[in-house]
Amino acid sequence: MTNRHFARSLFVALPLAVLATNASAAVIASQGFDTETGGTWAFTSNVPETNQSADVWDEEASRGVITAPSAGAQFWSGTDLGGVNNRIASPQTEFYLDFAAIDISNFVDVTVTFDFWADRLDPDEDVFYQIDTGAGLGAKVFVFEPGAFNQSTGEWTGVGPIVIPDTATTVALRIGIEDADDVGNNDQIGFDEVVLSGTAGGGDVVIPEPASLAMLACGGLMMMSRRRRA
Repeated sequence: MTNRHFARSLFVALPLAVLATNASAAVIASQGFDTETGGTWAFTSNVPETNQSADVWDEEASRGVITAPSAGAQFWSGTDLGGVNNRIASPQTEFYLDFAAIDISNFVDVTVTFDFWADRLDPDEDVFYQIDTGAGLGAKVFVFEPGAFNQSTGEWTGVGPIVIPDTATTVALRIGIEDADDVGNNDQIGFDEVVLSGTAGGGDVVIPEPASLAMLACGGLMMMSRRRRA
């Protein structure tokens, strides 16, 4: 290759290499329930945490058929929710976790994912999620709707990615189970690995400023000079 052709190729290839560099998706916030106050996506429950005998709505390392979390050390466990209702001051027909609104104004391609495990649930004991992008909770999306008695997933099941519009500036999440007051002894629900991800900086292509381009050009000239002396 002649020096002229080498220079031409260099001045085209280097800027294109920089233009091809995009930001990659990263975790914005997550919750794995591994400690009482752990995780970066804060949450609250509409029902007081309870762990008495087989009546559970709390973090656990294992319970019944759910012998291990989806990942990490613990998961959110719900067992005999009808029994839990008998132990609290204000019984509920739904048990759910609300994850706080997160600012996503500096991100695009934002998604939400989570894992759940359902065991021996009956009709109407439906597992759902709802998304709030600033205008209130959206419609329920059901991820498990038992059509008969004693229905199970048999394993941790992933939900998502749930795509959040790029126009959204915040996102909050609710995950839960309906008709919880009828969830009887040994019936279980588990939640784990709630993750909010996105691409920082709008995912824009990185375009070098003029000074950076000048430095690239100087480097190219130095390489061309070395080739000429050789």
